[in-house]
Parts: sequence; structure tokens; C-alpha cells
Amino acid sequence: MMLRFLRSARPRQRREAPSTGGCVRRAVRTDHAYWRKLAVPLLLCSVLVGCSLNLAETVPTAGTDLTAEELRTQDLMLWAVERLNAEEDLTTEAVESKSDAGAFDSESTAHLVTMVNSSLRPLGPYTVKSFELRPAGALAVVRNRLGILLDLQITANANGELRALVVNAAVATASPSIASFAEAAARLEALVPASSLLMQVTRGSHTESVHERAHDVLRPVGSVMKLYVLAAVVEAIKEGDLSWEDVLIIDDGKKSLPTGRLHLEPDGTEISVFELSRLMMQISDNTAADVLMDAVGAQRLSAAVRDLGHHQPDLLEPFPTTRKMFQLTLGGDTSLANDWNEASSAARHGILEKLSSQPLTVDPAWIERAPFWPRDIDWFANAEDVANAHRAVVELGRDDPRMSQILRSPEIASSSPFVERGLVTLSEKIGSSPGVVAVTLVAVGSDGAVYSVVALGVSEQPGDPLELYRSKFIDVARSALDLLIE
Repeated sequence: MMLRFLRSARPRQRREAPSTGGCVRRAVRTDHAYWRKLAVPLLLCSVLVGCSLNLAETVPTAGTDLTAEELRTQDLMLWAVERLNAEEDLTTEAVESKSDAGAFDSESTAHLVTMVNSSLRPLGPYTVKSFELRPAGALAVVRNRLGILLDLQITANANGELRALVVNAAVATASPSIASFAEAAARLEALVPASSLLMQVTRGSHTESVHERAHDVLRPVGSVMKLYVLAAVVEAIKEGDLSWEDVLIIDDGKKSLPTGRLHLEPDGTEISVFELSRLMMQISDNTAADVLMDAVGAQRLSAAVRDLGHHQPDLLEPFPTTRKMFQLTLGGDTSLANDWNEASSAARHGILEKLSSQPLTVDPAWIERAPFWPRDIDWFANAEDVANAHRAVVELGRDDPRMSQILRSPEIASSSPFVERGLVTLSEKIGSSPGVVAVTLVAVGSDGAVYSVVALGVSEQPGDPLELYRSKFIDVARSALDLLIE
């Protein structure tokens, strides 16, 4: 739900959709050939004082057992990615505050600032596809909004200060194949040590767990909770209280923060239940989810949690909207968030009621805080709960062509190797927030067999280092599904 939303949401709209009222600071060419040509090594710092970046020597990346120096380098890469995605221009002062004084003269600093602001940031937001620590530095492969992959390489001193930053066109490398279920679990654990994996196959009424690791450990799941919202919508339609064609109103009091785009729509915008559901599932639109939650009501949401097989439904009682989660976590007043941690279910209902009359404000310093989930602020489930919920939602939509459209996952539906599998259904839902990554996949074969993979991971470190590992974590889960279907 929460990751990259505040970092990338405003730049995304400013750069991608000026016609909707955003503004673009500078004209940007969008033809791929031009930018590939520009991506010949953009050496942003020409002085490497007593330091070199040996790309042949790599250190296996892991989310644990990092030295203090490696943690500082990891934090420096996070800073670099955040600067690429920031709404404001990179400044000389910002570079100087992060750099080794002996490595940057005024000319090289000015060159770095110009290249970031003129050539790189206009093509944001950037998504980290992979990350690895290297001797005296790190490499991140990032994807810009045109889909072009770039290698972002940094060199750092022992104090985590920047000595060089180089951007190149990425060298295409295939992700290593996964040969066994145990290997999939090991890779997830290497990326995010506190992780869970559950791989299951259902034939008829029998579900077999093919591989499980920490599958019964309770974890935050972020936007995966939208499976319960969709189930409540389907139930409301079955009972005749809603239809896919019904029109709901987006008013300012229901608007959330990204992901999504509906928060940008004018107050009073009308949109169908079908389109809200599609946007909620396909682009994880938070405002769409909140409008639907208001329409179905708290009782149906609670019933959906029970009906979809959550092992402890009271953990999701109450079931907050994304807007209220943001109010709890990102606002300047942290007293309600502190109260939430120890509050009973009834007291939490009272906290949410107080938030109903408050504006949605954002404290700019929120990203420096520790993740919110250790304070019990998220939606919680274990891997078994998520697998049960996702399979049940797919089953609800088996005979409804509109549900098939809603559940279709565009990012993977047309990608190899899944296109070669002859699948009837392929559905994916991803959840993320600071310190949280969750992915659930369900595939239905032509013979009716249902394949499900759930991978959940958490970190308690401040600054959200999972930003650097999230895409690779999701890729491993997808590879695990492919292995399961074979």
C-alpha cells in the first residue's frame, strides 16, 4: 500500500500526465532511441580519488549479516534512488552533504546535479529491479517510466560517503533459474531473512502443500488485503445491494494517497463498481479500495475475512481504509498511532472514528521513521490465510467474465513463461509498505488444477531497505510459481 507512493506519486503525475493538471518543469523527449543513445556511460563524477569500482568482483547480496560499512553503503544507494524519484531538484548542498569531500570538486558536483535534474529525474519514477553490494560500492538496476533499464553504480568510502556515481545502459542478464522449491525458499531468505513461503496445489477439494517455510507466521500484508475487499463487493452484488454497473462517488473525504490515480480526480467524480474493482486490483488504487469499502460496509468486510478462511479474523477487526492507515502513520500527530498499538478492538474503532473528521496530512519526515508494522499498524495474516483468500476470490470469479477482467494481472499475464502454460487464470496481488513485501499468485490450469504461491517478508530497519530487494523478491515468487506448474 505505502511504499514509493509518497516518493513517486507526485513526480509520476507531473511527468506522465500533464494534461490532467500536472506541470512539467522541462520538455522531455520520450522516444526510446534517444534515451538509449543518451545512456552511453553517463559518468556523473569524473574523479575517483584512490578508489575504483571493479565490476568483475561481486559480493553476494543478502538482507542480513551486513557489516556497518555495508549498511552505510546500502543507505547511500537508497538516498540515490530517492533523489531520482524526488519531486524537488537535486541541489549542490545535498550532494555535498553525502559525498567524500576529497572526491568531488565544484565542477564535478555541478555536473552531477545537472545530469540528475536534466536527464534522469524527468524520466522518473524509477523502480529498483535488483541490487547488490560490491567492494567499496553497490550496483542497482533501475527501470524508468519508459521501461528502460539502467545500471546505477555508486562508489563509497568506509563512512558511506559518495565518491562516484555512474549511470550506464543496463547489461541485460537473465534471472538465474530456480531448480527446486528449497532453492526458492533459500533465495527469498537471502533477500529478506524474515520471510515466509507457501506453495500449494489444489485438485478438486484437496489442497497439498508442496513446500512451506514459516507459513504460519503472522506478517503484515499491505495491499493484499484488497482481496477481502473484492470478496465483499462480490457478496454485495450477489445479495442485490450492488451491481457492477452501479456508479459510486469519489469525494474528497474518501480520497487516499497513491498507489493509484483516482485521488487526482475532481471531487464528485462518478465511477462504476466494476472500474473501481479493476483499478483496485490491477494498479492497487487505494482510493478505489476505500470507496468500495465504504459501499460494502464494515459488516461485509468482517464477513469476508471469516469466509475466506483467515485463521484469526479478529486480527482484522476493525478493517481500516487505506486513508485512515495513512492518517495513522504519516501524519504529524503520532499520538493516535501510539494508542493503536495497545488498543482493544473497540478502542481501535474509536480511533478510526476520530480520524474520520481529520484531514489527510503528511509529515515530510515520515520516511526516516521505523516501519509501522511492528506497532501493529497494517493488515495482518499468515501465508496460509493469504493463499486461502486468493484461491477463494479466484473461485468466486470463475464464471463471471467481469471478475476475470478484474483479476487479470497485466504485468505477468502476457509474459514468458506463463503464456506457454495454457493457463485459464493467472492472478497476482502485491502488497508493500515500509519494511513490508507481500506477493500472492494463483494460476488455474486447463485441467482445473489450482497452483498458489505466497511469499511474505518484513524488515524492521528504518529507511525501508526492502526498497532495494522488493522487485527481486517478487521475481523469485513468480519463478517459484513457474516451477510449481511444471
